[in-house]
Amino acid sequence: MDPAAKVAIAVTAGLLYVAFIVGVILLSVRWSQRILKRKRDALLTGLPGAKLTQAATRSTLYGGAESEYEVDGQKVRVDARYVSRSFIRASLRVPSGPYPYLVVFPEGKLERLGKALGLNREVQTGDQAFDDLAYLDTLDTDQNVARVVESREVRAAMTELLELGYKVQLSEKGVEAFVLVYALDAVDGSRARLAVAALGRLAAALPSFAGQRLVPVHPYRRLVLALGLIFSWFIGVLLAGGLQGFTARTVDVGLVGLVFVVGGGLVWVAYVTALVLAFRGRSWAFRVLLVSAFVSLLGVPAGGGALLLGLNQWLDSSPGTEHPTTVAQHRKRKGNCTLTVSSWRGDGTVPLHFKHPGGDEVLPAGARVVVRTHPGAFGWEWHEPIAADGT
Repeated sequence: MDPAAKVAIAVTAGLLYVAFIVGVILLSVRWSQRILKRKRDALLTGLPGAKLTQAATRSTLYGGAESEYEVDGQKVRVDARYVSRSFIRASLRVPSGPYPYLVVFPEGKLERLGKALGLNREVQTGDQAFDDLAYLDTLDTDQNVARVVESREVRAAMTELLELGYKVQLSEKGVEAFVLVYALDAVDGSRARLAVAALGRLAAALPSFAGQRLVPVHPYRRLVLALGLIFSWFIGVLLAGGLQGFTARTVDVGLVGLVFVVGGGLVWVAYVTALVLAFRGRSWAFRVLLVSAFVSLLGVPAGGGALLLGLNQWLDSSPGTEHPTTVAQHRKRKGNCTLTVSSWRGDGTVPLHFKHPGGDEVLPAGARVVVRTHPGAFGWEWHEPIAADGT
């Protein structure tokens, strides 16, 4: 085939591939926007006669297009946006404030357990019915939150919104009633008009925080915290992989497993204990601890066990002991060797794992080798690397 024709075919194929990718992205954006629009429209069906006062802002792949309406003399902004790949938050917001960042939702078993364990700490109002129903999840101070809910009218409006099936959020942008739904599930907007009325009463009853110091909400700070907790397992896996050589040079294979299970488990306990000390007393502490403790099981014990085996060798300053011994079997695969030798302890054989820097040659059974070992700082015997010639 003519070289020019080959180039033309390659360029055409590349352009078609790029066009395909761009088309998939555009279709994904349109599909996402349609889903968000259906969620907004579902709320609007519960607001008959709502007058549009501000057109929708342009939506993005995961962000909604917020529109402002007037409902029975009350301005309300309607929006829907993704909070994860699978869940959407559909909301009604009355612009007002600023207020302390506070989310109010029905108190569940998880929150009660967190409080019983002394991990979660929630502001109590003294209104038993409200305290039993509502959970106050916040990033702000107890003083500001207590001031928010000290009014009977505020508590009554929040109770009404919770009973209507909405959660409540206060922020610098105002007061908001929202529901979280699976992306493919429908939003029930039949009670939206009642929710808007309750939001109006809530905004009117809330105290003013203008000019007062509120704890700022930094989205990147929360993102960094979430990523740090979620990917703790990945750090442990990287640590275990990076210290694999120390693991392999530990003589007793059974001991290696014990160190990973017991020692790595203790490292995981220490990690979780550190999280408890760092987060205890916050309203969201128990949820964060449950997720981070479970996810960290994927890697922290492995990384902790490998680190302990590494420390056992790093901290060992002993001169070492040479053990002349005999090769029983030598297996090699892509540079990773298992050399089984007669035990210098006088019982059976000992498998030694190491990197074989030579070619494909292996040591024959019966060959003599010298193994140099150290007792280990923690008493876990380990051997020095063995060269291709058995020295």
